[in-house]
Amino acid sequence: MAAAGHPPRRSCRPSGPRSKITAAGTIGSDAFATAVSQTAVAAGRTDNLTLVGAQLFLWGRVAYAIVYLIGLPWLRTAVWAVSVLGLILIFAQLL
Repeated sequence: MAAAGHPPRRSCRPSGPRSKITAAGTIGSDAFATAVSQTAVAAGRTDNLTLVGAQLFLWGRVAYAIVYLIGLPWLRTAVWAVSVLGLILIFAQLL
């Protein structure tokens, strides 16, 4: 409970609401990335660009989770764009 006139303090603990939201978002995006990458592998359409895309996605999501837990919305958008670029690189191999 916050004192009168003071905003409530944010929780920085890993068990806080931010970590639950991050985990839920990660599960959804990882499922989609797994489907796209496995489709590329099954179709035999993989090369170095697919590998770079997978690495961009993976490290972009790791960085996104950290930035989200810290609470930096302006940096979160840039990191999210990196992970989306990784998915686009993988998906481009299927076209």
